[in-house]
Amino acid sequence: MKVLQLSTHDIRGGAARAAYRLQQGLQAIGVDSTMLVQRRHGTDPTVLLDKRAIGQVASLLAPHVEKLPFWLYRKRQPTPWGLNWTPSPTASYVNRHQPDLVHLHWIADGFVSLRSLHQIKAPLVWTLHDSWAFTGGCHLPYACVRYQQSCGACPQLHSTHQQDLSRWHWHAKARALRNLPITIVTPSRWLATCAQSSSLLRECRIEVIPNGLDLTRFKPADKFFARAVLGLPQ
Repeated sequence: MKVLQLSTHDIRGGAARAAYRLQQGLQAIGVDSTMLVQRRHGTDPTVLLDKRAIGQVASLLAPHVEKLPFWLYRKRQPTPWGLNWTPSPTASYVNRHQPDLVHLHWIADGFVSLRSLHQIKAPLVWTLHDSWAFTGGCHLPYACVRYQQSCGACPQLHSTHQQDLSRWHWHAKARALRNLPITIVTPSRWLATCAQSSSLLRECRIEVIPNGLDLTRFKPADKFFARAVLGLPQ
C-alpha cells in the first residue's frame, strides 16, 4: 500500500511529531509511506515538499494571507485560530503521486484548502490533533460548545454577532465536508466524543486510534529505579 501523509510541518510541534512517528512506524513494517509538508525542518528524504513554482509560492504566502481576516477582530484572544480559506495547489500534487491512501494530520496555515479535498482521488483519513476540524476556526474551544450548532458570536474573537467570521467559516467547512467520503481518527475517546457531538462531523465515521510510540525507546521501567533517577521519594 502506498500512503501519503499530509502535515503542515514534519517534526516541529506535537501534531507533526505524532504524524512523523506514524510515518516511521509504517515504514518499519514495510508500508510505502511518504510525507508531504508545507515546511520541512528535518532531513528525511521521504518527507516531501511541493517544489513546483505554484507550490513554493503558496507555501510562502499562505500563512500570511490566512491572517488577513483577523484584522477585523483586533480584540480577539491570542489563541490558535485558522481558516484555510486561500486556494491550495496541494490536491493536484497529491494526485500526481497516485497514493492508495491519503492521511491528513495538522494542515493549518493554509496548507490544504478543505474545499479541495473533493479533488483528491484516493480514500481519505484525517487524524485530529486538536478540535479545528469541527469548529468555526478555533483549534481549542475550551469550555465553548458552540461548535455543536453552527458557531457564531465567537468568544475567542470577542464577537457578539451571530454572523461573524466563525459562522462564515463554519458554513465554508459544512460545504467542503458535505458528501465527502472521509474517516475521522482521534487519538483519545474524549476528542472522539467532542467530534461526534459536533454539527460538522457527527455524520462521519469516527475511530479512536491512540498515537503510536516507538516501544524500543518508550517503555515501562522499574519503578524504584525510575524514582531514584528522577529524585522522587520511593
